[in-house]
Formats: sequence, structure tokens, C-alpha cells
Amino acid sequence: MYLLARAQSLSGRPGDALVMLRRLAQMGVATDAKTNDDFRRVRELSGWPEVEASMSGASSSTRLSAPPAASAGSTPPANPARAAPKAAAPMEARSDDDPGVVGVGEDRLHLAAGALEPVGLAYDSASRRFVVGDGHDNKLIVADEVFNHVNDLIGATSAGFGRLSAVEIDTRRGDLWVTSSEANGLASIHKLQLVSGRVLARLDMPESLKPIAISDFAVLDSGSLLLLDSAGGRLVPVKSVAGPFERAIPLKVTGAASLATAEGKVYVAHERGLSVVDLADGRVIEVAAPKGASLGGLRRIRWTRGTLLALQKDGDFTRMVRIRLSRRGQAATGIEPLDRGAASAGTALTISRDAAYYVATTKDGPAIRRVRLR
Repeated sequence: MYLLARAQSLSGRPGDALVMLRRLAQMGVATDAKTNDDFRRVRELSGWPEVEASMSGASSSTRLSAPPAASAGSTPPANPARAAPKAAAPMEARSDDDPGVVGVGEDRLHLAAGALEPVGLAYDSASRRFVVGDGHDNKLIVADEVFNHVNDLIGATSAGFGRLSAVEIDTRRGDLWVTSSEANGLASIHKLQLVSGRVLARLDMPESLKPIAISDFAVLDSGSLLLLDSAGGRLVPVKSVAGPFERAIPLKVTGAASLATAEGKVYVAHERGLSVVDLADGRVIEVAAPKGASLGGLRRIRWTRGTLLALQKDGDFTRMVRIRLSRRGQAATGIEPLDRGAASAGTALTISRDAAYYVATTKDGPAIRRVRLR
């Protein structure tokens, strides 16, 4: 909470920082906000004297302060809450169970035990935090990789969520996007502040698009959104949270589950398998499966470096696979299982740099796993 308040103050939101500092004071936690220059903007607010007075009763034994700036050549202090990473084994000594091997996963963060339906996952590499969409309670969970801490970010009551379907981060602009749908054919887009989870805007689907059920979406480089409507079997482009909506692209498929944008094309996983859509002319082509393999059961797909990463359901087991494509992208040349033996707990999958992350079922409960891609 202290780090969040500091970030809010430095990013030009002193009012939010004041609220957070007030909560800390009410909890009896002392901070250096009275003297730290990072909170200068907060001390200029009219509500500061009240918060400052409440700080006088905070416990001196529980004091938080900003870490000093590290000098050149200095070594950062170790984090006692996290064990030191094990040294990697020599390349020739690695086995298929070594998480350093490409395609093999490792547990990064264990999530809270109990009912959890991971329907979306996003990773902010700047803060090293994951945002998990829980379709069971229709809430967002934040998992901090630095402090190894997991807690709720915002729930349906505060954010106005329907049934959550997907979560994405606009890494260029620092916004968190969430989509939700209702059983009666309504759906909404929610724009939240990534740092705090504060709701910034909401866009309800217009009457002309109902009934609609958003199963997945993508944030384009321009900041526009591309929605996948499983109820209407179509792609719905929208400029921003304020609209307007552009002409929908019919897919002529049923059970559209997920999409992945790829260099002017969009791949769509659906009931029959996989299709590719040319955004320029709206042409839809079914992707041919490799001989002896199936493209059915793809629950979530994401594009990276000329291939598709996917969570594929086979009976009661959902696994991560890599789908290699032909040069034109209209045929799959191979399906390669990744993270052998591990099962996905839902449809939560994201890619960041050279790794894929997903929520898996483990003996200790649901956990975010990291799979090296190269």
C-alpha cells in the first residue's frame, strides 16, 4: 500500500495517494510521508493536515520508508522473502524436467486455494505483477512477483463486471482492459487503471450488436480494441472506450473462443478448429490441420514470433501447445506440446518477451507457470 501511494504521488495522482496514506495511518503504520520529497504533491493538498494528524498515533515499530537510491556499482539488498535462484545446470546436463529448457515450465506464483476459474491473465513487466481474471467470483486478482504476494484487486460490485471473459494490458499506454458478458445478451468493456485497479471508464455494447457475448479481445497497436463475439460469430472493432464501433466482420463459424492478432491477420479459434481472417478485406480461411493432428479444442490462443501458443482441451485435460504455421499462415505444419505433464486450470494465457505464462493445476493448488520459448 505504501509503494502504491508513492507511485500514485509520483505519477500525478496525489489525491489517490492521500487516500492510501490515510488507510495506512488508520492501520497504525507509520511512514516517512511527512518528510519524503516523493510525497510533496500530497502535502500540498487541503486534506493533508487531517492525515498528518492521524499519523501521530501510528506505531513507530511499524515504519515504512522509501529505499535509498542505489549508488553506481552498489549491490541491491537481498529480499529475505524470496529464496535465491538456483544456478542453472550446464547445458549438457539439463533434463526434460529442467525449467531452463525451452518448452518446460516452472511455478512462479501460487494463487489462493479454493474455487478459482482463471479466464484471463495479463503481465506487467514494468512492475512484475500479474492480473488474473477469476470467472468464478468475477473479480480481478493481482499477483506480485517481487513480493510474492497475492490479493484481490477489484470485484464485480465495485467495477460493475458481468461474467468476466478476458483480461489484457495495453503496454504502450499503461491501461488495463477487461471484458464481461451477461446471460441476457448484454456485454461491456471496462477500462481500469493498471496500478490501482480504479475504474476509468465503461462501454456497454449498443442495441445494434445485441445479443453479444465477448469471449476474447485484443488491444491493437493503435489503442483500438478488437472484440470476438461468440454469440454472433463475428469480430467487432471499436476505436476506444468511447466508441465508435466499426463495421463487424462476420466469421461464419460457431463457438468462437479466442483470437490472436498477427501482422494484419487475425486467427480465431472456434468449435471446428482454427480460421485466419484478413483484416483488409474480411476474407476468412479455415486453417488446415497437420496430418494426424487436430486443431479442435483450442480454448485460448496467442501469437508470438510466427507461431501460435495455445491452450488445447483434449478430453478432461487442457495442455499448452505451440502451433507452427506455413509461410502464408493458412496451414498448420505441426503441433508441439509444451510443459509436458502440466494441465491448464482455465483459459488464462499471456506472452511476455521470451516466455509464456498460464495458470496451471498443481498439487499445491492453482499456480502461475512460466514456460521459456527460446
